[in-house]
Amino acid sequence: MKLRAFTLIELLVVIAIIAILSAILFPVFAQAREKARQTTCLSNLKQLGLAHLMYAQDYDETLLTAQVDLFRWPQLLAPYVKARGFVLCPSASYAAPLTGTLTYADVIKDPVGPSGFNDYYYGLYPSYGYNFAYLSPSPTCPDAYDTPSGNCTVISSTGTTYVPSPAGINPATGLGRALAGVEAPASTVLMADSVSSPAGAPTNLQWGYFLVRPPQVWALTPPTALDRETFGRVHPRHQGRVSAAFADGHVKAMSINSLRDANLWRAQKVNP
Repeated sequence: MKLRAFTLIELLVVIAIIAILSAILFPVFAQAREKARQTTCLSNLKQLGLAHLMYAQDYDETLLTAQVDLFRWPQLLAPYVKARGFVLCPSASYAAPLTGTLTYADVIKDPVGPSGFNDYYYGLYPSYGYNFAYLSPSPTCPDAYDTPSGNCTVISSTGTTYVPSPAGINPATGLGRALAGVEAPASTVLMADSVSSPAGAPTNLQWGYFLVRPPQVWALTPPTALDRETFGRVHPRHQGRVSAAFADGHVKAMSINSLRDANLWRAQKVNP
């Protein structure tokens, strides 16, 4: 029996079909992988939100203080979580070393390290930022940007530049708010995906950051190259969406435009 070989045209047709299918399916596979990473991210935030509620119960119904000297919220929550890796979003970019050759994976594995400062970087660059301005406010600005003082209020952005945070909004002087002082915990952002960047390169978005700022200081229109402060260090790293935890412990994936509602960040809501 004589075997018939494929002709060149038939081979080219098969190759073209495979190429077309690959072009269709590869983005679908990539989206599925990112969806799985987003699910892990939301699960991490869920654990951190529940840990935060346990912390509040142990401290007389008082929410986390964002920063105590060199300790930040990841160290303060450490006794309430089972693994240090809960502060790491799998979609976050940690390719760049934090300092020298030290990576965030290193500081998760080893709290001490050769320099003794691994835990400092662990607290500084988690993938999630805390809504410190309203939930751990400074005495100068107890209602954050709604406090009627020149040290607290800002004029909203009208273009592609963000608004610098006023001097009175200082995480180093803040204290955790009483849980009873949060008017609607289910409608108050606790933490969200965050971002940082190497010094001197604000658009080289890397790592995370332990704080996020509310929309009063965000750019009105995002620039072509996002700055780490464009959205107050909030980062839409999940196909344009942000993983957020709320003060009652629930989590949700949200768009940047949804998070522009300042009332979602306020402990005391303002009537429209």
